[in-house]
Amino acid sequence: MMKKKNPFLLMISLISLLLIHPFVYTDVARPFFYSIVLSFVVFGGGVSTHLPGWKRIEWIMGAAAISLNWLAYVFPPLTLISHLVLLSFFILTAGILIQQFIIQPKVDSVLLISTIDAYLLIGFAGSLISLIVYELLPGSFNLPVHFGDPQFEDFVYFSFVTLATLGYGDITPIHPVAQTLAILLTVIGQIYFAMVVALAISKYVSGVQESRKQEN
Repeated sequence: MMKKKNPFLLMISLISLLLIHPFVYTDVARPFFYSIVLSFVVFGGGVSTHLPGWKRIEWIMGAAAISLNWLAYVFPPLTLISHLVLLSFFILTAGILIQQFIIQPKVDSVLLISTIDAYLLIGFAGSLISLIVYELLPGSFNLPVHFGDPQFEDFVYFSFVTLATLGYGDITPIHPVAQTLAILLTVIGQIYFAMVVALAISKYVSGVQESRKQEN
């Protein structure tokens, strides 16, 4: 049976990763701060979830992601591998969190926070996939001139805007692979809100109502 963990550290880390961009102005310092926050994200993910048979894999994958992320500064060819390992960690952690509140008959506030964590992890996974596509297929995205050389934070913006189906159009996918990715992100965003979040809220409300009945 899955044990419930505390997801608040992961949520704080993910929100910090989402909001750090406007407060770090230099291109030299920004990757350094991103790496620090990513380290907290990986640690938060490790302590927020537990799934028999996957706990050790998650910790190993997280440790590898952090190590490769820091080593990539010294040896840039490791960057792509670092992105792939971190992407795998995001997807695995999101999957564990989603399974955690699906299999629970009742959803409390802790598990409800897990749904937020899972959504943020999906958004960052989409960011990394977009960045990897751009690195492997230069010119796969059409970006405004003022963006310059696109960085991770630019694709964070693209991923979350696409998940929410806002579609501002300032970053547009022009390669078939990038366009397919945009479609998948849109579909995943709609399915998540229509099914996962609705299910979590429904279970949470049912649990509150049952608790009130027991008190009366």
